[in-house]
Amino acid sequence: MNYREKQKKDPAEKKLRKLSVYRKKYPDRLPEGLTEILDWEEAVENEIGQLQETGSLLPNPGEELFMTGWIGGAGTLIVADWKKEQLCTRFPAAFVRTARDREVFTNFSMEAQYEYQPPSTFATFAMSPAPYVKAGASWIAPVGEGGLMKALYRLGKESGLGFRVQAREVPVRQITIEFSEFFLLHPWEMLTGNGFLFTADHNADILKKLESDGIPFKKIGFITKEKQKLICHGEEQSNINRPEPDGILTLLLEDTER
Repeated sequence: MNYREKQKKDPAEKKLRKLSVYRKKYPDRLPEGLTEILDWEEAVENEIGQLQETGSLLPNPGEELFMTGWIGGAGTLIVADWKKEQLCTRFPAAFVRTARDREVFTNFSMEAQYEYQPPSTFATFAMSPAPYVKAGASWIAPVGEGGLMKALYRLGKESGLGFRVQAREVPVRQITIEFSEFFLLHPWEMLTGNGFLFTADHNADILKKLESDGIPFKKIGFITKEKQKLICHGEEQSNINRPEPDGILTLLLEDTER
C-alpha cells in the first residue's frame, strides 16, 4: 500500500494531507528549497487576501484561463537534488544535473517582487500577484503546493463556475514527466512554485505585460457558465476531483515510514 492509499484509510494520516502540516511536525526532514517555496506561497496567499479586501477576485464566463511557469517545476528541482542517487539508477547523471539547474524552470523575473528575498537559489520565485490584478487578471492563485490540479480545484470552488482545460496546452517539461513517472507521481499534482493560474479577457493588458517582460505564459483553457470542470485530452474528457496530496509530500511520507 502506498502512502496515498494509506491516507485514505487511516484517519491519523489524513491530517498530513498538506506540506504545511508536515513542515510543523517534521521541520528537520524537509529537503533543500522546500521551505522557501512554502514561504513564497504563504506570502502570496496573504497578498491575495489583501487584494480581495479591496475588490472581488472572480472570473467571468467566457474569459480565458492562463498559466505562467511550468507545472511541477519546483518539485522537479527539489527531487533532482534530494533524490539524485535514486534517479541516477535510471537516468544519466548529466540528465539529472540538468534538472537541478533552476534556470531551466525560472528564467524570468517580474516587477513588484516582495521585499522578502530568501537567501537561496529559489529567490526568483518571489513574485507578487498584484501586477497581474492591476493589469487585468480577474482571478489569480499561486500554482504551489498540490500543483495545477489543486489550483484548478480552487478556481471552481471559489468561482462557482466551470471551465475547460486542454491538457495538451498545459506547459510541462519532459524532464518533469520522466521524474514523475519514475516515482509514480502525477506532474499536475507536483509542487510548482514558480507561477500563477489566472483568468483574464483575451486582450487584457496583463498578457501584453507578460510578453514584453519575457515571462512564459500559456492559455490552457476558458471559463464556462456550466459548472462542469473538465480536462480535455483530445476528444476524451474527465472531471476534476478533489486534489490528492502533493507529490513531494507523498515522497516525504514514504521516507518517514521507512
